[in-house]
Amino acid sequence: MDHRIAPVPCKPWTLNGLSERLIVSHYENIYGAAIRALNATRERLATIDFATAANDEIRALKHEELIAAGSAALHELYFGNLGPGSSGYFGDGEMPDAISAALAEHFGSVAAWRREFVALAKALASSNGWVLLCHARSDGKLSNQIAFDHG
Repeated sequence: MDHRIAPVPCKPWTLNGLSERLIVSHYENIYGAAIRALNATRERLATIDFATAANDEIRALKHEELIAAGSAALHELYFGNLGPGSSGYFGDGEMPDAISAALAEHFGSVAAWRREFVALAKALASSNGWVLLCHARSDGKLSNQIAFDHG
C-alpha cells in the first residue's frame, strides 16, 4: 500500500516567523519527495526475490526505505507541530506550561535547552538531518539529538 501524503495541518499563511512560501515549498518538494521515494522503493522491494537478490541490492534498497520512511515520519511530526499553540493561534510561539517545566527540569531552564537545541541545529547546517527533542522511555530523560539523513 502506498504511503499517502498527509494534509498539512496548519495554515501556512498564519505562522509567525516562517513564510508561507517556505512552508509550502518544503511540504511539496521535500516531504512530497520523501513520500514519492518511499513508495518507489517499496514498489521495487515488492518485486525482488530475496532468495536470489544480491546482498548489496537488498541492503541499498532497505537503506533507501529507512531514510525515506524516517523523512516522511519526521516531516509529519514537524508539520503537525506547526499547529495551534496554547493560545489557539497557529505558530504563536507559545510553549505549554508542562513542556516548559519538563525542559527546565531536564536542562536547567528553557533558555539552556534552547541554546543547546539551536547550537545543534547550527552544527547540522548544510547537512541532511534533524535536531530532535527526545524522550527516553527507559529513564524518562529528555535530550537533544541529531538524526542524520532522516534516520
